[in-house]
Amino acid sequence: MESVPYLDRPPSPLEFYREWVSPNKPCIIRNAIGHWPALHKWTLAYLREVVGRKVVSVAVTPNGYADAVFHNRFVMPEERQMPFMDFLDIVEKKVTSPNVFYVQKQCSNLTEEFPELICDVQPDIPWMSEALGKKPDAVNFWLGESAAVTSLHKDHYENLYCVISGEKRFLLHPPSDRPFIPYELYQAATYKVSEDGSFEIVDEKTADKVPWIPLDPLNPNLEQYPEYAQAKPLQCTVKAGEMLYLPSLWFHHVQQSHGCIAGPGPFPGLIDLYGSGGGLVEYRASLLASRGFVTLALAYMAFEDLPAMPEVLELDYFQEAIDFLQKQQQS
Repeated sequence: MESVPYLDRPPSPLEFYREWVSPNKPCIIRNAIGHWPALHKWTLAYLREVVGRKVVSVAVTPNGYADAVFHNRFVMPEERQMPFMDFLDIVEKKVTSPNVFYVQKQCSNLTEEFPELICDVQPDIPWMSEALGKKPDAVNFWLGESAAVTSLHKDHYENLYCVISGEKRFLLHPPSDRPFIPYELYQAATYKVSEDGSFEIVDEKTADKVPWIPLDPLNPNLEQYPEYAQAKPLQCTVKAGEMLYLPSLWFHHVQQSHGCIAGPGPFPGLIDLYGSGGGLVEYRASLLASRGFVTLALAYMAFEDLPAMPEVLELDYFQEAIDFLQKQQQS
């Protein structure tokens, strides 16, 4: 299985755009966030002192899988409002709970729910903002137990994952693996805690069915999904002080460490920049459409909806057209 390449220093904006953004390739960047105070300040005691009394949004599940297929449903977590110090008690095992708790709310929860921590990080990476032509649409703060798992999915925007403590393990698939990755439609549902403390799955009856991936890439059922054997996954581990650039439309499955590297407690703290907003997919599609490639633009936007094919479908023909148009703009 292939691995993700490393950069030993932050790239220049031009280098980053030319070598990674434009060809839609992931990379791990070292020595880019060593100046962040969070790397040495974010102890459990510090987090308790600064934000411990705040009531924040916490995802709670019985099995660690939020936003995942379970019992033939697409099940979302219970979103619980609780003091952050109570969440830390559970993570530190000071309080025993059979459930799995994870701070994972998106839509820029760092700025919305944890503004006291912004001074410890850099919510804008200058060389990436210049390369993308925009500042982050969202800055997300993720923190949780080792049992919390992110099921295989993809995003339509650029992501930059910055690990503060612990480590994150990613299994990635390029967009060209889409024909081999199964999608099915599922009834949307949510975990709800019953009176006896157990979870029940409640259907969201007015919601549309959700297209999601039923396959576990760590233990794929190749009898049920034989096409997946043709996929070409990559694996990488992002450690404290490193950042992963994950381009739009890349599939990713994420786990986190049991221990913590150069930091406190059994969890990794993670900052995700540039997520939850418009990414380069829209820019690339609009560029194609503006020059008459309307069908190609629509296909690019709906790439995940293309039918499965027996042969590998590459994105090269999209990228060649985009590169051609960009050169025309520059000339």
